[in-house]
Amino acid sequence: MQTLPNQVKKLLDIENALNQTAIVAITDTNGVITFVNDKFCEISKYTSDELIGRTHRIINSGYHDESFFKGMWETIKKGETWKGEIKNKAKDGSYYWVDTAIVPFMNLEGKPYQYVAIRYNITERKALEEKQLQRMIEDPVTGLSNFSHLESKVQQMMLKEIEFHLLYINIDHFKGINESLGVYQANQILKLVGDRIKGVFNEIDAVISRVHGDDFAIVLPSAAPINQIVDTLHTYFKEPIVHLHHSYYMTLSIGLTAFPALSSNFQELMQSAFYAVNQAKSTGKNTCVSFHQDMNININRKLEMKNCMHQSILYHADLNRAGLNTDQQKDFIMHYQPQVNRKGEIISFEALVRWHSPVFGTVSPAEFIPLAEETGLIVPLGYVLFEEVLKDLSIFKKAYGDTIQVGFNLSLEQFFHPPLLKRLKELCNQYGVRSQNIKIEITESISAKSPKEVIHLMKQFRDFGMEIELDDFGTGYSSMQHLKNFPITCLKIDQSFVRDIIHCNKTQALVNSMLYLAQELELDVIAEGIETLEQYEYLLQKGCGCFQGYYFGKPQAVESYKY
Repeated sequence: MQTLPNQVKKLLDIENALNQTAIVAITDTNGVITFVNDKFCEISKYTSDELIGRTHRIINSGYHDESFFKGMWETIKKGETWKGEIKNKAKDGSYYWVDTAIVPFMNLEGKPYQYVAIRYNITERKALEEKQLQRMIEDPVTGLSNFSHLESKVQQMMLKEIEFHLLYINIDHFKGINESLGVYQANQILKLVGDRIKGVFNEIDAVISRVHGDDFAIVLPSAAPINQIVDTLHTYFKEPIVHLHHSYYMTLSIGLTAFPALSSNFQELMQSAFYAVNQAKSTGKNTCVSFHQDMNININRKLEMKNCMHQSILYHADLNRAGLNTDQQKDFIMHYQPQVNRKGEIISFEALVRWHSPVFGTVSPAEFIPLAEETGLIVPLGYVLFEEVLKDLSIFKKAYGDTIQVGFNLSLEQFFHPPLLKRLKELCNQYGVRSQNIKIEITESISAKSPKEVIHLMKQFRDFGMEIELDDFGTGYSSMQHLKNFPITCLKIDQSFVRDIIHCNKTQALVNSMLYLAQELELDVIAEGIETLEQYEYLLQKGCGCFQGYYFGKPQAVESYKY
């Protein structure tokens, strides 16, 4: 049995150990401080005289809400030890974190008569945790919150049934900056873009996030003046972003959605925002579009149509590989519109595709061709259709002779597809078709690409023996320099000029200039969209060499041209 002096020594040793390692305070049942050790004074920057007789409100940082302390008091009043982490405020205004255990001391009646708080300084650990958390929720490029943090915040708001708006922002044409400057410099510019967006919302409670790439999202209270905010965003970006002494002018496409009016969960919210911003980009960019349910229907139709088109391409390719040539079995059917010379003789055709989908029925080329280009299906579709043209050429040769030609349209994606020419050569050899029977039609938008690359590719086609026609002339990017350098053989005057050529003096002047220009450059000319005798006679008299339009024949399947 220990003697009383030994017990006292043991207690003093425990007290000394606590004072050396822990922050200790004792309070009465009302929370009034009756004792603090030196470590408490050291971390709080208060003297013991300033602390004793006061409550812990003197070091309250305001970080924790009332419910936090209410739970703590309910626990210790029941005689149970409370444990937790508390953020406190020192006398000099600095903040510190302590890992805390509050132990009630009980009287003979089993009720607390004082509380002993034992704390350990965890400020450094909490700072490290905060940095780690910051890395988890912060976008490393812009310093804004990242997509994960956006999702977390939105989910919390949805659970609390808080109404809000969401702006989805895409930087128009930023891909060009990325490609020309490289990822590092483009990221520096994105940081400046993020700073400018953030500047719009200095006085508004908003969650501003970078979603990915050049896409940003802003969550705003439902009462926020959305139209005014959108106008301010566009106004802010009228001034260029300046980086390394260079100015970069940027515009914003913005999609607007809301909870719960236009979405019921996070996935629907982001999907509706994405639909809206895509609509803004497709209607000219630098604008804002609000989501509506019709967009959902249209997008679902496009998605289903893409899948159906993919299946049709695969099915069609399988039929070609199997050597089957029964049009009734095919989803894609080629129609051909005749092109006649000045004598009215058919000398060539333009190949035009028709799609009879098992799901959608007959789909207009104006709908499925842009979708194929948008989704990248235009490349495999092009090879399938080219193969059909080669098979149909044998029928045209029997009817119109070996010199008959067929014009085949190539999109930008097809024209720049690396294995294109090699594959076309292989198909021509496979079906025994001379390259001279094929004319390649490209649009003026080709001029937007690198002229050297375009000229190089065109020369390869010409060396193979294929003629090249510039389609829709006068409607796009053409310049006199391109016409001089591009090794094309023919200009096709767009039907928009032919349509009102009889009644519009300005149109006549433009068409006459095109015909004169082609003659001087020794280029053939095909006028498209001729529907009346008057149009034909006018163009004939002005020296046009070839004609195409409903006046000479509608596009028809190859069987219509069999003799």
